[in-house]
Amino acid sequence: MRERGRFEQELLMLREPFNGEFTLPSEVKKAQHCIVLVAGSEYPRFEKNPRRDGRWYPKRVVPERDGRMGHSHWRTKCLRLAENRLARNPALVVMLFDLDQGSFETVQLRRGKVMITPVPGFIPLPMVDSDYRVINPVTQELSPLSKAGVPQKDPFLTGVSVAYCPHISQVSSGAVPVADWVKWLSKNRKLGHPHLGLGIEHVYEAIEAIGKQRPGSLAEFHLFGHASSSHDDANGTAFVNTYEWRGWNTGLSMPANRRSPLDLDARAHVDFAARSKSFAGAFATDAFSQVWGCNWHRPSHAIMHEVLRTLGRKPLTDTHTFVIPIGNTHLDPKEFEKLFTQPFARSSIKPVSRAPGSLSANKTVWSGLTGKWIREYYAALLDRTYMKRLARASGHHVLGGLPTTYSDYDNKMHGSEPMLSHIPMGTGLYRRDTNPPTFVRRLGFFRDTFQVTFGPGAHPKYGRGFAWYEP
Repeated sequence: MRERGRFEQELLMLREPFNGEFTLPSEVKKAQHCIVLVAGSEYPRFEKNPRRDGRWYPKRVVPERDGRMGHSHWRTKCLRLAENRLARNPALVVMLFDLDQGSFETVQLRRGKVMITPVPGFIPLPMVDSDYRVINPVTQELSPLSKAGVPQKDPFLTGVSVAYCPHISQVSSGAVPVADWVKWLSKNRKLGHPHLGLGIEHVYEAIEAIGKQRPGSLAEFHLFGHASSSHDDANGTAFVNTYEWRGWNTGLSMPANRRSPLDLDARAHVDFAARSKSFAGAFATDAFSQVWGCNWHRPSHAIMHEVLRTLGRKPLTDTHTFVIPIGNTHLDPKEFEKLFTQPFARSSIKPVSRAPGSLSANKTVWSGLTGKWIREYYAALLDRTYMKRLARASGHHVLGGLPTTYSDYDNKMHGSEPMLSHIPMGTGLYRRDTNPPTFVRRLGFFRDTFQVTFGPGAHPKYGRGFAWYEP
């Protein structure tokens, strides 16, 4: 486990990495085209230990080694993609932001060898394992990951979640109220970018610098990490799994259209509200971006499952009616009813009307859902994605997962394609599993219902399963 050094050493190491405007590496200033890659972390999660009475225990996901000790899955994939692109165009310069290691590097091909070089003057801002804490929304305390385990059925379904809380291990090794942690950050001048660590705002600054210093040269922008569901306004890649803390007793005033000063992850609803024209100006004429993560929401998945089961081979029409059981939604009766009566109740993006139909007397089935509402609901999910917001902000297409799908790691190669990630399609593509899951039917649903198109890949219709989001 990586731990912080002495506090005095931390003060020296955590000086501001930027003085004024973001300065691009000299290689990027000279290159005709560049690529920006962002690698997240395999942050600690809970896993159930069958030998210990149903308790859940903290799990540090073991990174994929690939000959390089300590690298996350995401860094490995970034380097594979970089090598693939450099093989096509040796003059390309790749900028790599690794949020797990807190590093900013360039990747280039020199004399036939791939060279990874730290950017001069950039002081690394690495993640710290002991800064991951269990959130208690009732007491508003942040507790260390307990070696004794969590005595609950599923920590993600019963209110217990894990978030990265930078520097909290310096506040206390025990439980810390959220307000006390924020007070300590403010007192020690570590609140907000860049003192919390390397985050997505550093990446946006670099892209805006490209727009000012080398406009039209950014060919590709890739984000590798655990993406979140578009059902949530704050969806986007969870690079280190921070939390916004909106509505909590933090003592901070956070306007709805501004990023939280405690947050390092990508957020659809705030990230592009105040971007300068230089952001879009960075992208080349034929540029594109890709978000290599999931877009998963269990209740929306359950609705889609019943819709597809009812439709069979028929296309969706406004007059179709559906019956949705509570079973696979993983919601309690109150949450299940709210899903239809107040969809996106806390949303600040795009409202959806109350669903037609009614809840059964025993509150286990919603009957009378119409095809028209289904179309409205999933259209909203498409519109509120991070991919859609990035497409509008950049002015270029973005590849990403469709609502109710998740991505998986490749473990099989197809021709010259690098081993990266894909949406499971159950055909043996990209996986050697005997019975892999499949999202083929829902990919077809989005294609037929919303005229969605798909990016390149081995599947003849759906490529890697990632869809294009238009500006």
